[in-house]
Amino acid sequence: MRCLIVGNGAAGVNVAKALREKLPELEIVVLTREDDPYYPRPMLVELLAGAVSEEQLPFYSSPWYQQRRIEVRARTTVEGVDPAAKTVRLRDGVPLAYDQLVLASGCNAFLPPIENNQLPGVFTLRTLADARAIRRWMADSQQAVIVGGGFLGLEAAHSLKRAGLERVVALETSSRLLPRQLDEEGAALLQRLLAEMGVEVWLNASSQAFFGSGKLAGLALADGRRVAAEMALVSTGVRPEVSYLEGSGVETKRGVVVDDHCRTNQPDVYAAGDVAEWRGQLWGIIPAALAQAPVVAAQIAGEDLLFSGIVPSNTLKVVGVDLAIFGEANPQDPDCQQVRVEDPEGRSYVKMVLRDHRVVGAIALNKRKLQAKLAQLVSQRAEMEPGEAERLLEN
Repeated sequence: MRCLIVGNGAAGVNVAKALREKLPELEIVVLTREDDPYYPRPMLVELLAGAVSEEQLPFYSSPWYQQRRIEVRARTTVEGVDPAAKTVRLRDGVPLAYDQLVLASGCNAFLPPIENNQLPGVFTLRTLADARAIRRWMADSQQAVIVGGGFLGLEAAHSLKRAGLERVVALETSSRLLPRQLDEEGAALLQRLLAEMGVEVWLNASSQAFFGSGKLAGLALADGRRVAAEMALVSTGVRPEVSYLEGSGVETKRGVVVDDHCRTNQPDVYAAGDVAEWRGQLWGIIPAALAQAPVVAAQIAGEDLLFSGIVPSNTLKVVGVDLAIFGEANPQDPDCQQVRVEDPEGRSYVKMVLRDHRVVGAIALNKRKLQAKLAQLVSQRAEMEPGEAERLLEN
């Protein structure tokens, strides 16, 4: 019996790990386009800052794979899947047979159609190869622009500043940072804290065209503003890698559609991680991959285990800014009660969101001691009255 796993990210490697624990004799083959063993992608921004070395990135060493008899085929691109024949087609055209197939191909960075986006000096950050290229370019750069004010964009902006660049400008198309996750109060404080660290934030900033002769010199905005920069990092989201499934019969929408068992519509084909679309939801965060991996392994092992979703959570990895967001932290529901407490000195901010007297969301900015408690309350949808919530947040 052979299980092929497409992708060696958090989902793929954890499926392989769980399978080996359940099925000692199963042949496990991981196919990955990259040339490196599994590393946590969030650590790439630390590599940009020089806070970690490449040697510190791998989560599992080569002996770890060898001891578990997990074969990893690096620099291997899957270009097609044939569920009827139970084979995948590799770039060299050779079919590779499987008994079970796990799609854990993750996502690609999205590069929006900004004019001249192929100029040397314009980058995206998704892989270790991307990070290496950025670090090489940084050596001759003093000014950088970050297109995108999301979590990764802000973390990258801070990392470039820590690495010694003179000026770093982060662009956000909305009127505030993290508009889907943060409210106005939290976003304003976050922007001020970043400014103190040397990261400029430009709001209502829609990118129109990169400019430069032969290599990047800056970026022009739709409203006429221009920012000078020798390098740009575009951080405008990701798209699930499903191109190799065209014509396979595997159902895809935005990602690979799966049921509560992480099964696709094709027999013996499963999906997990960033590429998996469950009940219309693409999670795109590591906790979802960690929750789906054991479900896939259980199905292949003949066990019954369900994926029932996770409570979404996000953390901003910026030294000096401790931001965690749980559940429905910025609801548009007028029936929700939002209990806020801001530090009189303006250095911290916490909020709890209640619906029908239950905790459904929370924000903790520079309040680390409350994070674990808030995560637990949101996960449990704990009963709470507004007065009780306020007393908790004031501690």
